[in-house]
Amino acid sequence: GVDSLLNLIRTCDTENERLALFELATNPGSNGGYFTAAQTQNIMHVCASSELDAYDMCKRLAFAMASPDDCQYILSVNLTPDQAISLYCSIGPAAWRRVTGNLSGHYALDLAVDR
Repeated sequence: GVDSLLNLIRTCDTENERLALFELATNPGSNGGYFTAAQTQNIMHVCASSELDAYDMCKRLAFAMASPDDCQYILSVNLTPDQAISLYCSIGPAAWRRVTGNLSGHYALDLAVDR
């Protein structure tokens, strides 16, 4: 599970090996599951490097979170407000709503009959 992944990342000899494992683990569909907030924070701690900053990690991990609440927590504790806005702009509003669980929106129902 995640503990094995963390042990593998810790034993990597180079930054490139750590980055490759991080990318493999966060590739949609490759890990067979999703991460909780605690697991995600552990992964971010172990993978922190000059190659991969908090913004880049959050951008990848947002789509591998177990729940929208976990995702909101991770984004709120690891990103500055400016970084959160940048991430929103980068992934787009539809993906942002998906990963943060805000699937509602503004709708206009027009029952007028066109003639």
